[in-house]
Amino acid sequence: MIEDCIGELSIYNVKGEKTITLFTNETIAKDELFRITWNGKDNSDKAVSAGIYFYQLNTNKRNYARKMILLK
Repeated sequence: MIEDCIGELSIYNVKGEKTITLFTNETIAKDELFRITWNGKDNSDKAVSAGIYFYQLNTNKRNYARKMILLK
């Protein structure tokens, strides 16, 4: 039986400060392609600068952290 998981996706700047939480307590299907587009804004809806950011996906099964580049 394929099990879904519950997750939270947050983005952090290079200083380790949380920039935005894109979703919390979302159901993520195990076998579906999971694609999220970030609009480059923070939790206050202000545009952030281009540069290196980190995203962290925490689920009830596993945690992931990866680096990404925001281009404008």
